[in-house]
Amino acid sequence: MKAVKHSAMNRSRLRFKRMRDYAEAIVQTVRDPLVVLDAKLRIKSVNQAFCSTFELQATKIHNRFIYTLSSGAWKFNNLRLLLNELLAQNSETPHCEVNSYFSGKGHKTMLMNARRILGVNTSKPLILLAIEDITERKQAQHALEKLVKSFKQDSLTDPLTGLYNRRGFLTLGAQFLKIGHRLGKGIFVLFMDMDALKKINDQKGHAEGDQALIKASDILKKTFRQSDIVARMGGDEFAVVTIEQLPGSIHTLMSRLKRHSELTNVNTPPSFSVGIAYSKPSDISSIEDLLAKADADMYIQKQNKNKPHTLNI
Repeated sequence: MKAVKHSAMNRSRLRFKRMRDYAEAIVQTVRDPLVVLDAKLRIKSVNQAFCSTFELQATKIHNRFIYTLSSGAWKFNNLRLLLNELLAQNSETPHCEVNSYFSGKGHKTMLMNARRILGVNTSKPLILLAIEDITERKQAQHALEKLVKSFKQDSLTDPLTGLYNRRGFLTLGAQFLKIGHRLGKGIFVLFMDMDALKKINDQKGHAEGDQALIKASDILKKTFRQSDIVARMGGDEFAVVTIEQLPGSIHTLMSRLKRHSELTNVNTPPSFSVGIAYSKPSDISSIEDLLAKADADMYIQKQNKNKPHTLNI
């Protein structure tokens, strides 16, 4: 009987070791830096991405306080407050953006996410800190903002809705496409036709039609990020350029668009027929090419209005 129990315990230990090795392998291959801290903010483990990004050796920083690394580059108050609050509330933090200067690397902007976890061999709480270096993204956003300001506002925007017009879309969309691909991100171009605008104009007049267009533009502003390019292309047509990580994220965007449309406080909420084109980081399509593909897809979707949207990539 003892031999059976001993054998069962050995099998359990072996399964546990395999699971731990499996999890460790995943952590080590993640491209973003990860670090595990104890309650005193001492480093318990890091992945390879953390060491390579910040030019540190795992063996030399084990059990050191994180705010003592890199000549004090990690010594910013909002990080310590964030992590201490996390330990007290037993929760997950939202994204926290921090800026610091690293010797030899210059200023870095980082997006941090932290979660309280329990360690394998201890009941004391630990902190898993995930770090994303968004320095290039921020620089690209600032460059795009400067570009926008360099144009005359009235030549790029639609006076009725305040969105970009066709010229603004094509001009800024081309720059947006270059920036997204430089960052290794996929780009979605959406071409949208507002449903039933002609019916509103014919039955209620063009003043009501203008109000419907303004309502539609408000929905798009709520659906998409401030950094996205959202435009009224003319008449009842709208277009959007947005940077997304993966092709599958379009379903989240479409759900968000539908939800904001349904929440509009009018008797007949605006609705859209939507065509979609996706550009991988390796693609060489122009913004005009992607707009034409999204336009063609939109007419296909109009014919299949009651069917789920399918995206061919």
